[in-house]
Amino acid sequence: MFQMVACLLIGVAATARIAAKITNVSLMGGLIACGVILLLIAVVGLVGAVRHHQVFLFFYMIILFLLFLVQFAVACACLALTPTQQKGMLAQGWAKSTSTVKANVQIWFDCCSFNNSYPNPINDTDCSMDSLLQLKCCSNKTVEGSEAGSSNSCLTTCPKCVDAIREHLKRAIKLAGIIGLIFSLTEV
Repeated sequence: MFQMVACLLIGVAATARIAAKITNVSLMGGLIACGVILLLIAVVGLVGAVRHHQVFLFFYMIILFLLFLVQFAVACACLALTPTQQKGMLAQGWAKSTSTVKANVQIWFDCCSFNNSYPNPINDTDCSMDSLLQLKCCSNKTVEGSEAGSSNSCLTTCPKCVDAIREHLKRAIKLAGIIGLIFSLTEV
């Protein structure tokens, strides 16, 4: 059973980490580590049970209890993140991201600029001409350099990337936290 739980933890946490795109959520790394350790400990418990080896089973129980404490703490931390903390993590990740990553995120989430301000206070090149032309929200609008006007029309119709990314991050962190919490309680 613990092998399936470990694989589920690893999968959900990895999905949450990928969904964030621009931010490195260390809490997801903690859940992935808990899943890997649980997988290894499950093998130790299986070997101890098959061989009726008391020392293996003793260490299995001790390490499983310590893993429960860590997994419970990480799951609670995932569930306790406030929207302000999430936005701060995203702002740090956006500021550290390369322009290629920012362009890919804007295309993926169909958004423009982190705070949707023009010029952007974080980076004036967040919504470049190439990025604007690939966005669905700008398909029927004017972009900078065209005869009809400036890129402000796209910036007003496209959503802010912070809001689009935060929704995905919020769902992923909450799901990972709930799964981590539920399965940490089954370890006791």
